[in-house]
Amino acid sequence: MRFGDTQFVPSVSRQPITRAELFRNTQGEIGIPFGLPRDEVVTSARLTLNFAYSPALLPDLSQLVVLVNGEVVRSVPLLRETANGVQLVVPVEPALFLAGDNQINLRLVAHYTRDCEDPLSSVLWANISNTRSFLELGLQKLPQQRDLSSLPAPFFDRYSPEALTLPFVFAGSPSDGELEAAANMAGWLGSLASYRGYAFKPTTSLPASGNAILFVTPRRRVAGVDLPAIQGPAVAIVANPRDPYGSLLLVMGRDDRELRIASAILASSSGALGGSYASVAGGRVPVTGRDEAPRWLRTDRPVQLGEIVPPYSLQGQGLPPGPLTADFRIAPDLFFWPRAGARLTVGYTYPSASWLDRRVSRLDLSLNGQYLRTLPLSRGIWERLTGGAGTVSRHGEHGATLPSYALYGQNQLSFYYDLQVADKQRCTGTLPTGVKAGIDPTSTIDLRGAYHAALMPDLSLLAGAGFPFTRTPDLGETVALLPADPSPAEIEAFLALMGRFGDSTGVAPTRLVVTRDVSGEAMAGKDILVVGRAALAGAGDLFGDAPIRWEGNRMQIAARSTIGRIWDYLGAMPEVETGPVDQSMLTTGSFEGIAGFRSPFDGDHSVVALVATDPADLPDLVYGLSDRAINAAVQGDLAIMTGDRMHSFRVGPTYWSGSMPWWLKTGYWLSQHPLLLALAALLAAIFVSVPLYMLLGAQQRRRLARKGDVA
Repeated sequence: MRFGDTQFVPSVSRQPITRAELFRNTQGEIGIPFGLPRDEVVTSARLTLNFAYSPALLPDLSQLVVLVNGEVVRSVPLLRETANGVQLVVPVEPALFLAGDNQINLRLVAHYTRDCEDPLSSVLWANISNTRSFLELGLQKLPQQRDLSSLPAPFFDRYSPEALTLPFVFAGSPSDGELEAAANMAGWLGSLASYRGYAFKPTTSLPASGNAILFVTPRRRVAGVDLPAIQGPAVAIVANPRDPYGSLLLVMGRDDRELRIASAILASSSGALGGSYASVAGGRVPVTGRDEAPRWLRTDRPVQLGEIVPPYSLQGQGLPPGPLTADFRIAPDLFFWPRAGARLTVGYTYPSASWLDRRVSRLDLSLNGQYLRTLPLSRGIWERLTGGAGTVSRHGEHGATLPSYALYGQNQLSFYYDLQVADKQRCTGTLPTGVKAGIDPTSTIDLRGAYHAALMPDLSLLAGAGFPFTRTPDLGETVALLPADPSPAEIEAFLALMGRFGDSTGVAPTRLVVTRDVSGEAMAGKDILVVGRAALAGAGDLFGDAPIRWEGNRMQIAARSTIGRIWDYLGAMPEVETGPVDQSMLTTGSFEGIAGFRSPFDGDHSVVALVATDPADLPDLVYGLSDRAINAAVQGDLAIMTGDRMHSFRVGPTYWSGSMPWWLKTGYWLSQHPLLLALAALLAAIFVSVPLYMLLGAQQRRRLARKGDVA
């Protein structure tokens, strides 16, 4: 079993610790949380730790204590002869493990002298290996309790740390309606399993073991499954006939329309169903409007941090008490210019005690790993007058800007308290205990004043938050184009995308439309998602002005126009390559990548195509977006995958998507073209100065003429 990346096997699970844990000072403790599925019970357990520690520690006073769910299971003296490295194998009583949340704690008690010691001495340390330490568990499956009220379990168990791999079973090559129903399930489950990964494998037969979701109608049945009478949209949960511990979730209807209804209601029911069978006829599917994704911060008022993270997660204890973090998502098309970004107002508390050296202590603020500013821990006027008597903590409040260049669809705000101890001389005191500091849950992030507008095409918005499709969270403005006979890999890639979109918004794509044909009438007013083999890029009506086009069994890449290169030269430094694409990326006619361009059927909407000459490469292309390096490299309007690297280019023209005043667009455009701005300023100066010069000259001549008449 792996902490943070657990993989279960039928009988034994091994979970290495995924990071090195470093202790410092006389007392330290780390907690390693992990989960166990509710349908499994631990029959045996063994913890293996490989660690090293300071050879200066006194063996009779120093020890490492191992706890499981608060119970001490082993206390190990730290002997000098094994300080350079020791392996500890600790049997653990299985009864200590719980179904659900569990935690292992490692507590260090360390001393290097028998008299007074510096609690911050550099000789006080221990390090736990992150590659050779693991927990081995023997697991036994429990009988399934099959009830719709327990959904999403057993198909998704939030306590299981393994990646979600769930087969989607069809009676044959899926129809448009079946794919739309499957997209609802993928978006729903993707929003739940986002933190650990997922894959939805399409198949036409039952899995030999485990769970699966089936999409069935009276005329399209899956062999080996006895269906109840289908009289309308309905869902049911039954045993997998090939595995007594597995379950099948049946999504049923008399036709494609009822399949879509059943899946949409199931994806938005939030535990409202019960029993082993439920008819959902007459149920209502909620409609989500533009920019109303529940996982995105609101833009009509300041949002408190306590609304987006549990307040206890903003409180820290010890030295150092943190870092403290707050994860949040925003609409990826927020446009702040000419403002620098969002506004953060943060309130924070810290100790008020003589041991704290406030001259060097501070609170550092960072966004997505980028340092923003340092907040002071200074004394107020009243504390200076009273010397801090009668107070145990102080409160500060400051504002900061969250710059737009550091804001993405998914963000993390980090607060790091660096509390320095005053008077750290030998034998003058001990390290303070029970130190507490925290961030006020009423601290706010203010997005008011930002416009929903983006300069498109920008594939980074797709990679980060599924934009432009997630602009309407239930994909009510999206049509998906797939091949007439999609392969399992193409369907898997499509479902993985739906999972990513559901993860971004928290909403299933219940209004998505799937098609196999290019129709200007059906695609007008829609953003178009193309997923499949490279030959799809040969659709002339759709790909006529695209940066890529399939011609003669080979992908053709559009060249950057001369006018476009001139604009690049006159404008600011481009973020992506704007020169010709290296043809070595297209050797032997192969292509795997993403392209974005303006919809030929509606100028306010976009087309994004994920295509590959070998359809088997498509799932890896989508799953690769979860890799930080690959995700960050997806930019511009053309991203080409070569090996394990992504190369991005700007080939075609840009355009605005969203709503923004014309004068703001003009101002922003000029700000991105400094040479043109300088030229415009020069022309404006000439335009003003020449008439003024002529006017003043005429006035001078009249004045001189009057003086001549007088003379």
